[in-house]
Amino acid sequence: AGLAVVGASVGLAVDGATVGLAVVGASVGLAVDGAAVGLAVDGATVGLAVDGAAVGLAVDGATVGLAV
Repeated sequence: AGLAVVGASVGLAVDGATVGLAVVGASVGLAVDGAAVGLAVDGATVGLAVDGAAVGLAVDGATVGLAV
């Protein structure tokens, strides 16, 4: 499934699939079960993963990471 926001695209998948959401030209992704999750804000990138994956949040070009 896809949704376009300001020319970007949004997608969602489950079980190793990929979910993405774009905001103002940036991209956001979410995945489940070893997949990756990412969120972009104003060109920055935020990522979240589950089950040994990595979680990251970017703000104004800076990056914050959290592992679960």
